Amino acid sequence: MTSYRLYRFGPRDRLLPPEVVLAKDDREAVDGAARLLEPGQAGEVWQGARMVGSFSKLGVFTPMA
Repeated sequence: MTSYRLYRFGPRDRLLPPEVVLAKDDREAVDGAARLLEPGQAGEVWQGARMVGSFSKLGVFTPMA
């Protein structure tokens, strides 16, 4: 299992403390992170210094190239 971090944005787009997501790959990490987000909440998924992608406030995930 690999450790990923979900950074969520709270009211006024303030960064909240990260949540750890343990997953075997990026896809599983994104799925796990999606379950942690509240409706209307944006967030970013990171593995170490690599940004995996981001969720919009509409729940749309955009992977990083």
